[in-house]
Amino acid sequence: MRILTFILGIGLFIVMPFAFSPKLQDVEQSPRFLLLALIVAVAAISVTGYLYQNRNKSITIPNDKFHLIILSLAGITFVGWLRSINSGDGLFELLKILLFVSLYFIFLMAPGNDEKARTLLYRIITLSVLLFVGLGLMQFLPQIREALATGKAIKIDYSITSSLGNKNFFAEMLLLMLPFSVLGFVDGNKFWKGLALISIVLVLVILVLLQTLSTWVALVSATMMVGLMIILKRRIFFRNESMKKNVFF
Repeated sequence: MRILTFILGIGLFIVMPFAFSPKLQDVEQSPRFLLLALIVAVAAISVTGYLYQNRNKSITIPNDKFHLIILSLAGITFVGWLRSINSGDGLFELLKILLFVSLYFIFLMAPGNDEKARTLLYRIITLSVLLFVGLGLMQFLPQIREALATGKAIKIDYSITSSLGNKNFFAEMLLLMLPFSVLGFVDGNKFWKGLALISIVLVLVILVLLQTLSTWVALVSATMMVGLMIILKRRIFFRNESMKKNVFF
C-alpha cells in the first residue's frame, strides 16, 4: 500500500495547496473539495482492487472505539440532512462528512502498520510544510521591501494567508502539520532530519509572526499533554526488558 500512501500524500499535501482561486467567492473550499473527492475516488478504487487481489489473505483493521465515533458522526449528519429545512445545504454538509469518513478509513488501509509507508507520509508532509511556508513568505516580501524602504514596521494582517483563506487558517494548518515534521525528524535519515528541522523552525517563526493566540494556546497545551503522556508511558514501557528495543512516539 506504499503506492497508495504516496498518491494520497502527493494529492493531499503537495497538489492541494495549489487548489485555490482568488476569483472565487470562497477562495479555497470549492476547488479543494472537488480535488478531495477525486483523490478519495481514486484511493477507494485502489483499495478495492487491493482487497480483491488479497481476498484470500486476512486483512485486519485496528479495533478502536474511535471508529464508532466517526461512523456516529456520519449517521448524525445523515439524520440532520433528512430533517434539514434547506436540503441543498444539508446534502453539501453530508457529502463533506462522508468524504472525510471515507478518507479516514482509507488511511487506515494505506500506511497501516507499514513503517516505511508512514515514514514516506511524514516526509511528504514535511515538504508540504515547506511549500505552505514558502507561499506565505512570498506574501511577506512586499511588506519587508516597504519596511526597508520607508523604515515602517512590518504589519501582519489578514493578507498573509499562504494559499488558505486567512492568516488564522494558515496558522492552524501549520500547527496541525507540525507533529508530522517532528516525527519526520525522529524517523528520518540525516538529510530528512535536517529538512524536518528546518520546517519545524520555520513553522515556529511563522506562528510568532502571525500572532495567532489560539494556535499558541493549543501548541502549549498539546506539548504539556504529550510530555506528560511520554513520561507516564516510559515508566510502564521500561518495566518490560523485552520492549526496550521499541521506540515510543
